[in-house]
Amino acid sequence: MKKATPKSSPNNVSQHDYSNLGVLSHIESRFIPRIPTKGRLLLEILSDGLPHSTQELTLKLGSDPRSPRQTLTNDTYGYWHIINVAGKSKQGKYQLDPRHLSRLYGDDSWARAEAEITYLKRSEKGAWGGYVRHGSASDMVRKAEARKSQLTLSLEGGA
Repeated sequence: MKKATPKSSPNNVSQHDYSNLGVLSHIESRFIPRIPTKGRLLLEILSDGLPHSTQELTLKLGSDPRSPRQTLTNDTYGYWHIINVAGKSKQGKYQLDPRHLSRLYGDDSWARAEAEITYLKRSEKGAWGGYVRHGSASDMVRKAEARKSQLTLSLEGGA
């Protein structure tokens, strides 16, 4: 028996949990993590529409918010658009895209579409970086093997 995932199970949130979402009650249930996950708690925290610092989120979640944030912003829960509004500051400050909260026709879908593109572009950039590094790493391995061969020849020749 295959385990149901959020993508394959449109009703992964119980009706009781779904009705307690308040400002997010208009969102399809397949995009809402189950209780008591940290992804769900993070979503509830961000659903006030205000910016929250990494430090604040860490205190409220009891751990680094990175993993729950990544879970929400990838395809698992339909690409929530969580914006780092801190700009160039080293301290992150995260806010849920207001379009997820607006209840206006199409706003949530637009926010998800933009978040998906951002996610996939970041993924593509990482993949290319790995591809480029692979060639460089291969060259480095060949050069190191050549140095080792030279060392072997010089040590055998000198002995």
